Amino acid sequence: MNLLSLGKSPAPPDLNWGKEWPHAALSFVLILSVYIFTMPKSVTLEDSGNFIMSSFFLGVAHPPGYPLHTLLGSLIIHLVPFGSIAFRMNLLSGICGAASCAMIWIFVRMIL
Repeated sequence: MNLLSLGKSPAPPDLNWGKEWPHAALSFVLILSVYIFTMPKSVTLEDSGNFIMSSFFLGVAHPPGYPLHTLLGSLIIHLVPFGSIAFRMNLLSGICGAASCAMIWIFVRMIL
């Protein structure tokens, strides 16, 4: 008998979080450390300065404005006590990128 014919959805995969979270945390730390080692320490070309200024003054960079990035950037600028403002914003990009990679690790482990 087919589960789809009965109207039941398949059960979600069961992950052992005790074994999986250290791998996701390790991928986060490794990717963040590589990013911090190679990231620019000041303003770069294109929209970098625009996003830094919009986060510092809580303005709109340009349409669509990227409100989440602006708010998180403002939070990082005011909470991180070291480095230039450009360094802090680039650090935010590294944190978001490393968190994305850790989430991808978890999603791939759920699929496999």
